[in-house]
Amino acid sequence: MIQRTPTIRRWFVWGLVVAAIVPCGAERGLAGDSTDAVAKSSELVSEALHRRIYGLETEHATLLASAMELSPNYAPARWHTGQVSYMNRWVTVDELTQDAGLNKRLVRYEQARAKVSPTANGYLTLANWCAENSLPLQERAHLFQVIDLAPNHQGARQRLGFVLVDGNWVDSQTIWAGMYDAQRIQEALAKWQQPVTAIQKGLSRRSESQRQAARDKLAAIVDPEAICTLERLANDSSEVGCLVVDVFSRMQQVEASSALVRQAVFSPWPQTREDAARQLGPRPLDQYVPQLVAEMATPIQSRIDTASTRGQILYRHVFFREAQYQNQVLVLDTRYRRVVPLLLRAAGSRSGNESDGGGDSGPSFGEVVLADLQDTIQTREQQRMLQNAWLEAMNNRICHVLRKATSQQLPSQPQAWWDWWEKQSQVSRPDQKRMQTKYEQETKTFVQPALGEVPQVSRPPQPRRCECFAAGTPVLTASGMLEIERIQIGDLVLTKHPDSGELSFRPVLATTIRPAEQVVKIRTSNETIEATGGHPLWIDGDGWTMASDLVSGMVLHGLERGVMIADVKPGPVKQTYNLIVDGFHSYFVGFDRVLAHDNTPCRPTNSVVPGLSRLAN
Repeated sequence: MIQRTPTIRRWFVWGLVVAAIVPCGAERGLAGDSTDAVAKSSELVSEALHRRIYGLETEHATLLASAMELSPNYAPARWHTGQVSYMNRWVTVDELTQDAGLNKRLVRYEQARAKVSPTANGYLTLANWCAENSLPLQERAHLFQVIDLAPNHQGARQRLGFVLVDGNWVDSQTIWAGMYDAQRIQEALAKWQQPVTAIQKGLSRRSESQRQAARDKLAAIVDPEAICTLERLANDSSEVGCLVVDVFSRMQQVEASSALVRQAVFSPWPQTREDAARQLGPRPLDQYVPQLVAEMATPIQSRIDTASTRGQILYRHVFFREAQYQNQVLVLDTRYRRVVPLLLRAAGSRSGNESDGGGDSGPSFGEVVLADLQDTIQTREQQRMLQNAWLEAMNNRICHVLRKATSQQLPSQPQAWWDWWEKQSQVSRPDQKRMQTKYEQETKTFVQPALGEVPQVSRPPQPRRCECFAAGTPVLTASGMLEIERIQIGDLVLTKHPDSGELSFRPVLATTIRPAEQVVKIRTSNETIEATGGHPLWIDGDGWTMASDLVSGMVLHGLERGVMIADVKPGPVKQTYNLIVDGFHSYFVGFDRVLAHDNTPCRPTNSVVPGLSRLAN
């Protein structure tokens, strides 16, 4: 007998994750500020950011000054004036970079870093040195280097906040974020369940006037918090699904784009899927293409190996598939061993015959193992074929959505779409994809039967591409401005959160070099920045915008004020450089100190200025 486990299906089937309903604001002040003062300061900061969009820099500065006077410890007001929290006080970025004590500690750190060997043990030693010298950000950067070379290093994983879930290391922050999102979804469902249920009943009435009234109520919904409830309604019928898609199409938030993606791929109604795919077309590519291409994967391949050693039979079944950013491997090891009861062993010794279980004792050990092997392999290979059929169907459906929304006529092959999106977004992948490996092992025991008994095999329970800047581009670090090509892993760069507007120094986790190609020259009144055409920079009022899409008159998001673009034109062919920054995935470049994205895919955001959502407009 075999135990038919859903191991392969459970491990390989992935689904689209429901997006958060509404981004949270950064309504926080430090101890000492009253609730009323914080609330008023929040209003002033929001007004200041609106002024910044329209280039009213004087009013922007005045409103922020008023917010700080009213609530001196209100963090967003400090962030938007270019201040960071350091040693329990607010300081400007320039004051911090000139702090003698900090600079002395950074010099000691750089000296220690220069001596480290480029191995997992070497980076762990450096991380320990950072911990002993109160440099937690640098410690974090070098722990990431450890797990990059030794992915299952338990100590490094745990220090970085990973926990082991079903055999996989998961960032605990991701777990808490998922719980938080689930809570917000439940709150949104509770808010909209009754109104949507009333609409649902109205749509099923016999009276045309009542049905039309329900359609009008449905069309009037503009709150993105209704999305989850409306997606349930969309399953009622093809007509209702199309009505819901029409509602989503009028919402401009990224949550609506994600909802359209889900309807385009997973709706049970063909017309609903078609309408959703068509409505994705006018939206920014980065609001839906990354979700779609990330769900594609190559067919699962398998390999079977067997071996015999010391009276045991070993069976290994390996499954492999390629995803966009990683290769996924599942290794299932089975060890068959024979146990001969003492009485049978003694009888065999007296007769001078070490029986393998044949003859009158029934099937031999080899026969039983062969039968179990054939049954297990057949079941697992059937699961693989079923999973591949599902993967092919999903790839075909996703590719149809991509072709309809983007007008790109590419084949239904994951690699073709991965390559296209890499070229389109101009974010490069590493030369080698990360390997995600899951390993499971079991032992099956063959008990030698007594005469007339049936042999049994017992088994225990299952265990549990980069867009870049030209050399010489200055980057704002904790030590001041430093050329991008000189920055190393562990250096602290100033970064800004696109949703909250939080300003802080975070460590560089990786540096990248891109082969020489033509750059774009972006000229302001003070300098010229050279970047590859796909590098995103923040434009006030628009958000992340690729360098090739910039035009004169646009306003770059500077540290303290907007920086107007005077001219954009093609530049020479140059080798370029980029960074990966922990946390906020951004950094400030140029002497104008403008906000640029790092070498990770841009995450869709509702913000028009860091800290100000378009929902507030």
